[in-house]
Amino acid sequence: MSDLSCDANTATMAQPAAAEATPTGLPGGSRPVSRAPSRAGSVTSRAAADPVWMAHVGWDGKFYPLDDATYGQRPEAENLKRIVEKSLIVPAWMADIESPEWAVYNKRRLRSGALNLSLNMPLAGFTFKEDDGELSFDVQESLGLILQIPRHATALETYFLAIEPVEAERRHPMDTLGSLVWDLQSEERVLYRTERKLAIPCLPTQAGQARRENSGEVQPDACAFIYLPISEPPGIAQAALCTTADYRFAPHWVTEYKRDHDRLDSRRQVTEGLVSALYQRRAFGFPNHFVFGTAHYLRTTIEVVAATWVRSAEPAEPAARSQEATTMSSVLHEDQKNNPPGNSLQEGDATSSPSKTSDEVRGANTTLTIKDIKKYNKIVIYTIATYNMRKTGDMLQLYLLMRHTLALAQQYKDEIVKDGYSRVHHLMREAKEFYKWPP
Repeated sequence: MSDLSCDANTATMAQPAAAEATPTGLPGGSRPVSRAPSRAGSVTSRAAADPVWMAHVGWDGKFYPLDDATYGQRPEAENLKRIVEKSLIVPAWMADIESPEWAVYNKRRLRSGALNLSLNMPLAGFTFKEDDGELSFDVQESLGLILQIPRHATALETYFLAIEPVEAERRHPMDTLGSLVWDLQSEERVLYRTERKLAIPCLPTQAGQARRENSGEVQPDACAFIYLPISEPPGIAQAALCTTADYRFAPHWVTEYKRDHDRLDSRRQVTEGLVSALYQRRAFGFPNHFVFGTAHYLRTTIEVVAATWVRSAEPAEPAARSQEATTMSSVLHEDQKNNPPGNSLQEGDATSSPSKTSDEVRGANTTLTIKDIKKYNKIVIYTIATYNMRKTGDMLQLYLLMRHTLALAQQYKDEIVKDGYSRVHHLMREAKEFYKWPP
């Protein structure tokens, strides 16, 4: 859902329910939460359709496939390719429909879907893994819903002309999947909430010019937020670190649903949410984090995108940025270059378990300096996968991709919490423009 306005007179609502278990009392610089009632449709997003706004926020308006001739060779794209590859790892028992783990699903109503999924897994490119108990448990826990989503999508086509499905009917099983991954299986690392407004950069207004109404905030259908147990941010940084009501919540995955054919509008809604998340991450001092999004359109199409900041002063060819493939998120001030701190993120085995630190964003000993961070002023968005809600194998892949990014969410959380606003203090002095974006 989109509600785009620079006006400050939005309704003040209660803090997201997820924050109730956290320390009470919002900081002075936190934004009020605005929660609109659930609606069946979404208003056309305008900010991400405006070339002036795109140029203002640093996005070129394009969605690059991972096999793009130029951008597909960048280190960011290579990292995303590895994320997709690892999201195809499944428990070995899934290839054997007679295994005990399949027993509850290999009967009655779900049997045909279970049998079809198991038989076609080798052809779909899945990799089988033994002895990963956590992966096995999570997949088995989720299979009932994964098998149900295609059945539900097909059921909505029954008597379509007589009783046409509304948006809420198309999205509710996907909301349930989101809650399963983010609320339950993340073990409170991530929170799933719907209809939350996110701040996005406003276009500057000239003297005597009317304020534009196509920027200021966006209300996507759903967001997964990383919870950051951190103290109140310093003075002028407060607003820039609050994409929503509270600086302790960082958007990780943004979702927008469209009932019918609105591919462009769905993408724009998601883009605005990603821009909000990226501006917050850069204000924290972590421009090389990924944020993810889901654009739903054409009734049953799910497109997953990922976005990050890149250095706009450098060419797209990977040779100019070979070092960045191994860039760590830890940041040093210029006068600290010769005395780097130890790296607390140790190299571990590559695993499908989301509790492990992900090596997609973990490098060797390369660090970003404050000078480096200031160069990150271009946003790149990649389309990393497209799924069909009618296909069980696609829904399994989507689930595994979401689950796999929990490792990134944990790493990002650890990095921001450990930093303790060190980067923010330096950037407030040397990159003040990072903190002027909030409406």
